[in-house]
Amino acid sequence: MAAIFPVLAALATVVPACVSYEAAEFDRGAIERVEPIPPEAWPARRVEDLERIARDTPPRIYRYVLDGTKGEDELEPQFREALRRADARIPYSRAFGQGIIRVVRGGPGPARAIRPMDESMQAALQPPDQRSAAPTHADEPARAGSADLLLRDFFSSVRFVSYSPLDETPGDRRYERFLKMTSAIQDKYFADRAAGIKVNDPEVLMMLAEGTRIRLIEPAKGVECRGTLVHIAGLGSIQYEEPVLNELLARGWAVLRIATPRVWWYESSEFRIDSPSDVDPTARRIAAAFDDLLAESAYAAEAALDWLAAERPDLPQRPLAILACSAGGLVAPAVVARMPERFDAAVLVGTGANLLRISQTSDLTDGGVKLRWGPDLPVGGLRSRLFDRYLKHSVLDPYHTARFLRDKPVLFVHAEFDSTVPAESCHELYLRLGRPDRLTSYVGHRLLFFTLGGQARRIADWLDRAASQPHHARGEGAGG
Repeated sequence: MAAIFPVLAALATVVPACVSYEAAEFDRGAIERVEPIPPEAWPARRVEDLERIARDTPPRIYRYVLDGTKGEDELEPQFREALRRADARIPYSRAFGQGIIRVVRGGPGPARAIRPMDESMQAALQPPDQRSAAPTHADEPARAGSADLLLRDFFSSVRFVSYSPLDETPGDRRYERFLKMTSAIQDKYFADRAAGIKVNDPEVLMMLAEGTRIRLIEPAKGVECRGTLVHIAGLGSIQYEEPVLNELLARGWAVLRIATPRVWWYESSEFRIDSPSDVDPTARRIAAAFDDLLAESAYAAEAALDWLAAERPDLPQRPLAILACSAGGLVAPAVVARMPERFDAAVLVGTGANLLRISQTSDLTDGGVKLRWGPDLPVGGLRSRLFDRYLKHSVLDPYHTARFLRDKPVLFVHAEFDSTVPAESCHELYLRLGRPDRLTSYVGHRLLFFTLGGQARRIADWLDRAASQPHHARGEGAGG
């Protein structure tokens, strides 16, 4: 295995030369105004109780609670200690847009109070250095080797949570299943020993991991912030995207990272097609599920930007750009479609249009969709029909939302021989974007990202120019 790394290193020096640049073939100033997506066409969220839910979010999350058989003073010392120790704190919970922004800080913090607390008592228990800290500022990192290092690493985050009424909502439920399994094991242990405690309700513990993770990365101290970049990474390419991010951070861009939906890799829902008449209703169901997933990222980005505007007005949101890669690029057009007037430029790397077709033709993932075909069906023709009907029913697929990027500078970076996001889908998105500026690497998906660091300065130069000029002006491009 080690022998492959010198080969990859050699390729990294050669492949950047196998890149061509092509300037946009249209005048953005001639683009007609695109009508926004009507509010009722966006996937619904339950918003009527957001303020109450945010207000009722517990300030601390405890893994264990009394089971009703004993009082706290009757517990054995080890169980009393476990009862009082918090897994995490939630010092900030506020409704924004279609959901709630929560700041979760891992680590036990102060012990649980024995008697009920009013607000003044809760404030008094908050560590002095955290009572007035801005909610966008993280705790000091845990000391290596300390007892709460793992808890802080796992739980400390900012999360956007919304509530979809859709029954078939896609999602990454690995932690939910892990929690169910470990809770059952622990509850049996406690019951066998008459411990007097049990694992807390799953709905409470899931607050530590539910929703879309958000992270703010600011330029180094002394570097003036010149704008904000929304970043949506690929599922396995973040380490190859970091050279581009580091170049942009060094130039003063603040990076607002919105986590990519993990469902593309870890979850699959089965859709059965037993007859030709099942094609259209199945396409409708898949379109609704994908639209809901795309909308969640758009709602998360919208709420995160509003959150920063409220809590960190010192960070400029003009210019505002988006950098999205691979699976992250699949959701980026929907993010821009949610608030097209806010974005000034976009860089899309290794992404395409028609999510259903991508999911069924990728060499890496089924995109969370496992199709089951009935016997003796002409699968080839019906599959093509399913892809077409999916697009008809979809609202937020990049095929449709690309139109919201046509009046903005876009750099489209793709691999000519991509088989992960199949090249045909990449080319289709390029056309739907209106043939913007593009960098073509004559490699496949993996080498595109392995060599992306070699294009970091070129991409950053392009973005600096594009974000600083009016939309109607044609830039100098990324060919230099």
